[in-house]
Order: sequence, then structure tokens, then C-alpha cells
Amino acid sequence: MSKFFGAIDDEGSSSSDSSSEESEEVEEVKTEVKSKKTKRETIRMSDSDDDEKEERKILSPEKKLRNNLRKASEGLGQLLKDKEFAALHTMWNSFTEEINKNSALIKQYGIPNMMLNTLMKYEDIINSTKKQDEKNMTKNNKKNFGTLKNKVTKYLKNKYVKELAAYKEDPVESEPEEEEKAVGSEDESDEEDSDEEEEEESESESSGDEDNQKKTTTKKQDDSDEDDINWDDSDSDDDDSDEEEKEDKAARLTLEERRKKWMKSPEEIKAMREGRNLDDDKKKQRKIREVKKEEEDEGEGKQEKEFRDIKHTKEIIMELDFSDEAVAKENLKKMKKFSEEIQELILNKLQKESKNKTFLVEALYLYISGAFAVEKGHIDSFFDRQKLVSIIQYINDLFDLIDQNVPMSEKRKGKLHMFKFFDNVNKELHTAFQRLSPQNLEYIKRLQDEHKLLHLGERVLKYYKDKEDDSNAAKTSLILLDHLYAKHSSIYAKMQKIVDQKPEEEKAKFYILKPGQTQAKIDDLVNTVFEEGYNRAFRIKATLYKIYHHAIHDEFFYARNLMSTSQISGKINKQDEDTQILYNRTIVQIGLSAFRCGLFKECFDLSKGIANYGRLKDLLGQRVKNNVTEKQIRKEKLRYIPFHLHIDYELADFSHMVCAMLLDIQNIVSRPFRKLVDSADKALFNGPPEQTRDYVIYAFRSLYHGEWKKAIEYLFSASKVWKLIPEADRVKNFLVKEVKEVALKILMFRNSSSYESYSISDLGNLFELTEEEVHRIVSKIIIRERCDVSIKKEENVVQINETPKSDTQTFIDILVDKVRSVSDYNNKILRGSSRQNRDRTESDSHTKPKEEPNENGEENIVT
Repeated sequence: MSKFFGAIDDEGSSSSDSSSEESEEVEEVKTEVKSKKTKRETIRMSDSDDDEKEERKILSPEKKLRNNLRKASEGLGQLLKDKEFAALHTMWNSFTEEINKNSALIKQYGIPNMMLNTLMKYEDIINSTKKQDEKNMTKNNKKNFGTLKNKVTKYLKNKYVKELAAYKEDPVESEPEEEEKAVGSEDESDEEDSDEEEEEESESESSGDEDNQKKTTTKKQDDSDEDDINWDDSDSDDDDSDEEEKEDKAARLTLEERRKKWMKSPEEIKAMREGRNLDDDKKKQRKIREVKKEEEDEGEGKQEKEFRDIKHTKEIIMELDFSDEAVAKENLKKMKKFSEEIQELILNKLQKESKNKTFLVEALYLYISGAFAVEKGHIDSFFDRQKLVSIIQYINDLFDLIDQNVPMSEKRKGKLHMFKFFDNVNKELHTAFQRLSPQNLEYIKRLQDEHKLLHLGERVLKYYKDKEDDSNAAKTSLILLDHLYAKHSSIYAKMQKIVDQKPEEEKAKFYILKPGQTQAKIDDLVNTVFEEGYNRAFRIKATLYKIYHHAIHDEFFYARNLMSTSQISGKINKQDEDTQILYNRTIVQIGLSAFRCGLFKECFDLSKGIANYGRLKDLLGQRVKNNVTEKQIRKEKLRYIPFHLHIDYELADFSHMVCAMLLDIQNIVSRPFRKLVDSADKALFNGPPEQTRDYVIYAFRSLYHGEWKKAIEYLFSASKVWKLIPEADRVKNFLVKEVKEVALKILMFRNSSSYESYSISDLGNLFELTEEEVHRIVSKIIIRERCDVSIKKEENVVQINETPKSDTQTFIDILVDKVRSVSDYNNKILRGSSRQNRDRTESDSHTKPKEEPNENGEENIVT
């Protein structure tokens, strides 16, 4: 400490306790004042302990820039000599960061020589390192060298090119010192004085004696010392006045205000616990904002430059005469180098002006292939509608030229990849269907574009059939099947009514099949796939398309027989995810066709394996999970089925649960359905049904208690589902008959111990059935259910011959049911293991599966 404050301390030691407390408060206020003055840019010459730690010199911005760059490249020579590229990479990042941070100062004062010298050294070490040297490097050093090489090359390619070239001609490491001498001499004298004072003060503090400050011999130094003393006096006066003001202000503060003033904020406490410095964090955030702003400015500058270049190129191309073959040929050679906008302009000019159709074929091919060669930045990106439609039109133009037998260049003869173009268009349209919302108007317009795609597909299929290219013809047929297999003939009938109202020119744009042609068209495309040769994946997929199409037309028996004879269920686990989803969709659709035909037992048997409550959407590819990893989300998006191809989840669930209700009323056949019923029974309060499942559960309760009319009312109240079923009245009639039959069974089995016989006429009146229908139902019960009843035609009654079961017999029946269920479970496990062994033996034998014709002459896929 200085003499001045030392004297104050001596006096304070002999004062009373009250005066010491006041001095402590003054010291607290004084430290607060000093902490707020640390960022001032004036020279502080006071002798306090806090001021000793502050920097006592003023540096010009130019010198600060040089010092910062020198610190960022400190130790560069030794690293270059040792070729430590890991450390050089880190130093390069900090050095370029410092350059970007001080870009404004570099523009103002010019580029320092030492900065150019450092950049030149980096360039020299990159150029002097050969491939032979890379082989001798360690793995980490080699990796850092490659990264550093890319960064240095890219940086020096875009920045300081002219300056660095001029510096290489006359390299000078030192900076011009003309302006620095004046400022530098003052700084040096100040630094010397301050260093001497610090040393003398430290000696005075350690010894505890009077200060032994050394005096300089020159007159100039004496003058500077006098100036220092004057500065100290003025500073001490200012500090005293500030301290008095702070004392008065602190005395006026309340206890709560003091607490808020001196306590740390939550952010400061959190930073202190994590070992962070808030000032450093703020500086980093400020740097990040500056870098982002510079990048945005550079990006805007690049966009403006590109826009100017494109505009200038357009003006040049518009002035060219493409009727001249030399001009057209020259621009075709440069076409790949231009942007897509310029390529389209050249293509349009060739279509209008060029008489050489060969050039036009080449231009069309280059433009279409270039449009699909552009890499997409994200999985959700796809072509906009206008661009996709224009590409389809250009492909059709290319087909028109092919049909005209236009001579082609040697490069294009027999190498027109038309299927590749068609496949890319199909993928873009499919991606648009996957990503767009079905409520969006663009989704509807994309559905209209599907007609253009189907017309194009027909031309591609004809092209490859004429060339007898079975492989590409089969691939094209699969894409056409993917767009046609889920369309019911009624959709084409409705479309035909709308198209008939349009003018003749627009009618040709729509792809419409007559009601009797849909199945014939599907069969023709499937046969094309089978003619391709041996490709099991193609044939399985084509067969599933065919089965699905027959199922939506309620041809249940044909679809089921085709599925069983093709034996796809044994091979589906080896197929890709898209084929497995198609298989699940086909199984559900076959089950729905059985439901529409009134075959409720068959519907339940088909849907019980896939209708796992909660997983149906995932198995059908109709949901994208969000609570999974990014990789899984990417897979979910790729396999997602477009909305217009969705199978209604509630319809599939409703059909399965209704079938389970009808079969489960006597014997438990569906555990999940029984759990739903039990959970509803255990509920404390059951309100009116709201969801589709609620209607089925309420119908089950009513039917269980013999109220079959009420059960039918509940089932028919699910109006949302019945709107989705074609010919719903026919299906309702099937359902009413089945409910009556089940209710009659419940009555006979439940009340067999209470009644000896039932009158057939009374049963008919109770369930609104004719006597013939009652006789038929009872006969089925006798045959299928093995119930000990008989029909007496003379008395027109149903006689019950059963004797009531004892408790032991009832227990035995329950035990037999449990043993049967365990046996069925074991059989399933054995079948699964035997199937795995069979698949393993097939893969080891490396033999192709045999192809056996069925009764209709068609080939089945049989292992």
C-alpha cells in the first residue's frame, strides 16, 4: 500500500471500535466503486491494492490487433518444425477466429505483415507435405492434417489472395514503426515507472518499514514522478468525495435493499457451481452473434452475386441464335455447368429455334438427368408441383421424339434410361404424398398429377415391351400396380361422371378404367411381372397387389385361396419392410371382405393375428412415432403409407371386435376383447358410449343378457364406421341374422337346466324368425356344438335331453379347456421352430424353389 493509506491505517489502529466499524463500511463502499471503474480506458495511477492489478498503459487499436494475432500464433515455428498438425489445427482455428473478430480493424489499419507471414507459413507447410510424409504420420496427426489442409486451402482461396501474392514477392516480418515510436516510448516509460513503483511498494509492505522508493537520476524521470504525485492527489480527492456519497447512500438503504444489492443472482450462483465465468459466456455469445452476422452478410453477398451472374447469362443466351448448329452444339457442351434455370432456358430456346432434333434429344436428356442429380438437403424435401409437372412433360416430349425415330448421337444410342426417369418421378410424387398434410389443397392437386404419372407409365411400359426388356418392364408394372391396386371400380365410375362434363381436350388427361377393366388390367400387369423370370421379391409383391385388389371387390374366397396357394406367409419374414407392410394390409383387407360377406368366423380368424390393440397403425405403416431416435423417425417416414391409401383404423378395429363379440359370448376366444369387457365392468361409472369400442362393449352386455334388439341398436349407432362400408345395408342384414342366431344359442345353453323343451313357434316369435330358420339354427347347434337336444316335428318343439352337470363335471370341463389352450400354445411353438429349421436347411442347400402350376395353369411360389 502507499504511504497515504498506510498513514490512515496507523491512525485507524488507535481509534475506538465504533470508528473501526465505520472504516469497514467505507472500505466496502470503496471496493464497489473500484469494481465499477475497472473497465474505464483512462490511466489509473493510484497506489491502492486493487489498482495495482490493473493494466497501466494505453494501447492503440492497431497495436492491440498485432498483440492478439501474435498471441494466437505463438509457438508456430516449433510446431511447424515438428509437424504437429493436431496443435497446428487448433492454432489455425484460434488464429482465423481472431482475424474474423478484428476484421473491422484490419480493414481500417490494413493487413499486418505478421498476419500475412503466418498465412504464408501455413500454406508452405501444406504444400511441402507430400503423400509419402502422410504415410509416416500417426492416425490422429494424419486426420488433423487432412482437415487443416481443406480449411487452409478453402480460406486462402477466398480471402487475401492479392495481398498474400504481393507479400510473397517482398516478405517482411517486421511492422512499420514510424507511428508506433511516439506512442511506444510513452508506453515504455509508463511501464518502467509502474514496474519500479510496484517493486518498491512490495518491498515496503514485506518489511513493514518506511517505503524505500528509488529515485531516478535524470530530469525527465523526476518530472514524471512529480506528475505521478499530482495524479495521486487528484485521485485520492475524487475517491474521498465518492466514498462520502456512497456512505450517505448506504445509510439510507434498508436491510432488504442491501440484501438484494449484495446477494448473487441465480445465474451467477449456477455459473459458480459449474465453474463458469459469466463474463466469458457473454463474450462467447457475442462472438457467435458476430460470426453469424458475418456469415449472413457473406451469404447475402453470394446470393446477390449469383443473381447478377444468372441475370447476365440469361441476357447473353437470349441474344444467341440457336438455329445455328455451331451455337447450339457449343451451348450443349456447357449445359451441365449452368444452373437449372439456365438449362431450362437453353432447352426452351432449342425447342423453338433449333431444327436439329438430335440436339433437342440431347438437351432433354441432360436437363432431366440433371434435375434428379441434385442432392437433397433433407429427407422431407421434394420437388414442388410445378417443377414435377414440367419434368413429366419433358419426358413425354422425349418420348415423342423417340416415336418419330429421331437420329440420336452415339452417346445416347440404346442408353436412354427411361425407367430411371419414371422411377424418380414416382419417388418424388410418393414423397410429396408422405410429407404433405391431407387437408392441404396441394395434396388434392398432387392426386390429379397421378393421372399424368400413370399415362407416362403406360408409355414407358410400351417402350420396354417393344424392346423386349422384361426386367425394366416388370419394374414399371410394379410401379403401375402400386398406384392401381387399392382403387375400387366404383371410384372410376364416379370419376367418369365428372370427366364426362369436361371438354374433349381435357378428357384425355385423366387415366380412367372402365368398371369391367380394372381386374383385367391388374391381372395383365401381374402377368408382365411373372414373365420377367426368376425374381421372388417382384412376384410376391405382384401377388399381394392382386389379392388386395380382389379383396376390396368382396371376392373373399378367391383372395383367400390365392393367398394360401401362393404360400407367401412362410416367406414374408425374409422380405423388406415395404413388402411386409403390404402383406399386413392385404390380410386386413381380406378380413374386411369376409366381414362384408357376412363370414364373421373367417373374419376373426384372419384379423386376430394382426389386430393387436394399439399396434395396428404401426403394422399397417400408418403412423410416424415422435418419441424415438432420429434414425428411427427417418425409417418411420420412409415406410409411411400415403393418407389416401390408408385402411381406416376404426373400421378394422370395429370389424374384429364385432366378430370377437359374436364368438366370445359362449366361449372365450379373444383375451384382449375379454379384458376390455372386464375393465368396463369394473369401472365405477359408465356413461353413454362415445367411441366405436364403447358401442361394441355395450352391445356385448345387452346380448349377454338376451336383449338382442338393444345390442343391434348399439352396433348400428356407430354411424362413422358404417359410412365407410360399401353396401352397408347388405352387411347390416348379415349382422342382424348372426346376432339373432347367437341370442338363440345363449337362451338354449343358459336355460337348459330350467326348461325341458322350447316351442319352435315361440322361439320364432321371440327372435323374429321363421320356423324354417329356427329349425336350421337348432340343427346347426346339434351338429356343431354337440348339444344333447332333439327336434320333435310332431309336437313342433325342441326337446332338451341334457342332465344338469355336477360340480365335478364342471371342474373337469374347465380343466380340459385349459389343457387344450396349453396344447395349442405348445403346437404353435413347435411349428415356429420347425419352420426356422426348414428355412435354415433351405439357405444351406442353396437350391432354388420349385415352381408348380396350379389348377388354373398359374405358377405358384412354393418352397
